[in-house]
Amino acid sequence: MLVFAVMLGAAKGLVIKKYDYMKTINFITHPYPVLISFLFLLISGEHLGGFYIMYLLIGLPHAAIHSILGIFGVIILLLNKAWANSEWNDLIKPIINIGGALLLIGSLFTFFYNDSVQYNVATFYQLVPQLCLSVFILLFFSFFVKNIYILLKAVKNNNGHKATA
Repeated sequence: MLVFAVMLGAAKGLVIKKYDYMKTINFITHPYPVLISFLFLLISGEHLGGFYIMYLLIGLPHAAIHSILGIFGVIILLLNKAWANSEWNDLIKPIINIGGALLLIGSLFTFFYNDSVQYNVATFYQLVPQLCLSVFILLFFSFFVKNIYILLKAVKNNNGHKATA
């Protein structure tokens, strides 16, 4: 009887561990952690540093390309998360998520690439901004891969079905 109780407890532990693993996967592949890590990236400048959201908002009145890409990426991901379910949701939602995530990466790329005087290059030499950037990249890639997986799965499931008018 004691052996059965130990085996039952071990089986419950495996289920709990699997559940915790899935919770972790669902957390890191959710759009909100990607957006939070994007907006609160630490940027280190020569005289002034701060969160990336500050640089996005400062560049917006001047129509800076990194600001436009970043704000559109954030808006697209937020609206797509709040979007109501539809029959094409399995195909359209991952495509929009991928597009929004690529806009976020495009914003960061243009921000650092267009910095001709290398004012913000210290971001790549200091530990805390590098850690923030690493967390964002990890969350971005997991979000990106999950949406590619969802898209391929939806295409495979809808491949044999014909639309009726």
